[in-house]
Parts: sequence; structure tokens; C-alpha cells
Amino acid sequence: MRRLQLWIAHRRVAFWTTVLVALVLAGMALTGVVLGAQVVRDAAPVAAASVALLSLVVAAASALGNWQRQKREATIKAWTDWSDSTRELRAQVTAVLGEGAITKDQARGLVDQERPLLDKDGRKLRAAARREIRITVASLLNGLERLAAGANLGVFDGRTLKALGGTIIVRHCERFEEYIKVRRSGADGQLTPHVTAFVELEWFVSGLQSRRFLDMGRKLDEQRLRHLRNR
Repeated sequence: MRRLQLWIAHRRVAFWTTVLVALVLAGMALTGVVLGAQVVRDAAPVAAASVALLSLVVAAASALGNWQRQKREATIKAWTDWSDSTRELRAQVTAVLGEGAITKDQARGLVDQERPLLDKDGRKLRAAARREIRITVASLLNGLERLAAGANLGVFDGRTLKALGGTIIVRHCERFEEYIKVRRSGADGQLTPHVTAFVELEWFVSGLQSRRFLDMGRKLDEQRLRHLRNR
């Protein structure tokens, strides 16, 4: 549907440009009939310049349309690649940690290797399972961070990304909100804090009108200032 709409828009630009060129030529012909050939010859350079300008407008509109289409296609591909490659990983995380938002203790267990990590039933995960789920969660969020950075920088089309994955992106942010907080705080000062962790993802989500993450954005600025003062 989007491709059809873009094709129609390009056709409209070409159509109206053609109409304008035809009107210019018709006007020249009418002027020649009414005022004579000399007037037409005198006006020919102006008419030629007008036609050249209109052609430039058509070329610019076509180039812009192609760039927008390519950006949408790149966004669709990037989202599809992330979605397809992480489907089993997301199912694995849900099977271990459950479908709801993780707790602060679970977030600490995901960030700090020295802390235990409990599954959705309250059972302590073994070292191998804990390591695997820790890597998986980080990989999921890092992938979303890259997609969000691309959208924020204009490399990807934000509206297309929102349409394709807005719900999933917001759900992951809200689900792992405590994890993001712990990463930024460095597990309450026990590890090196990463105050800019997932900031691109947060910024993109704030553009999706998530009130919770608008508040987190303001807290991020405060955390940055405190981090700079304590360096």
C-alpha cells in the first residue's frame, strides 16, 4: 500500500509538471498567433529557462522519492532481519523470565555476574543458563538500540519502523526498564555505570508517546550530570 501511494505521488508530480510545460508551449503558440513571430522569438529564452526549471523540479522530486523509498526498504529489511533472527531468542527469554516486566533483583542478576538470577518461578538459574540468558537479553536490546539509532539519525524511516515494530519495541523497553536502570547505575555503584546505555532506544520510544520513558529521559540527564561531577 505504501509503495502504491508513493508511486501515485510520483505520477502526480510528473503529470502536473507535464501540464505546466504544455501550458507554457501553448502560451507561446498563442502569443505567436496574436502578437507575431518576433515576440515569440524574443520570449523563447525565457520559455526555455522555464522548461529547464520545471525539468529540474521533476528530477529533484524523483530523486527525493527514490531516496525515501530506499530508506523505507532499508528499514523494512533491518526490522525483518532483527525480528526473524531473534524470534527464538525472545521465546527463550519469555520461557525463563516470564512475559511481564522483570524485577529489580532479576535486573541485578542479569547485569552483575556475582548475583544470583531467579527465573519466573523463583528458581535459581545455574551458571551456564544465567550466562546464556544474560547474553541473550543484552543482544536483544543492543539490536533494538541500533535500529533506534538508525531511525533517530534518519538512516531508517521512523514512521515505517513505528508501524512495523512500535508495539514490540515499546514492550521490550517497558519489560526491561529495570535492566536499563541497573546498567546505567552500575548495579547501584558496584559496577562501572553506563549512563548512556540504550539512550537511542529510549529517545525513539519517547517519540512513540510512552509517558514512562519520557520521565526516564529526564532522569537520564540528571544521571549524566552526577556521573560527570563524580569523575
